[in-house]
Amino acid sequence: DHSILNPQKWHCVDCNTTESIWACLSCPHVACGRYIEEHALKHFQESSHPVALEVNEMYVFCYFCDDYVLNDNATGDLKLLRSTLSAIKSQSYHCTTRSGRVLRSVGTSDDSDFLHDGAQSLLQNEDQMYTALWHRRRIL
Repeated sequence: DHSILNPQKWHCVDCNTTESIWACLSCPHVACGRYIEEHALKHFQESSHPVALEVNEMYVFCYFCDDYVLNDNATGDLKLLRSTLSAIKSQSYHCTTRSGRVLRSVGTSDDSDFLHDGAQSLLQNEDQMYTALWHRRRIL
């Protein structure tokens, strides 16, 4: 699976920052931009992978051209990728049933918050992955 579709991997693999994160569109590499520690630029220099997407602002940059990519290709790949990332980012994660009841864990008050947060995190991760897979299958 490509790292760009998994928000848990939206951090620089070298310095672990979550600011100015660029995902390579040729491989699963995710790194920080020029205004942090330039790890995305170093990846381009080592791999010659020219195009990257900033995962939060969804800018696309070409390192060969040293400029932002403004136009999409004929098949609309950038538009599709941006809409997929928007769908993943805009999901809300609540531990509720279809009837609207809030799910609560059974236990002492000390561990119930921990269990609720863990369940919510698990639901969030599964939901994001299913959304990413759905969008990926749609384009194949």
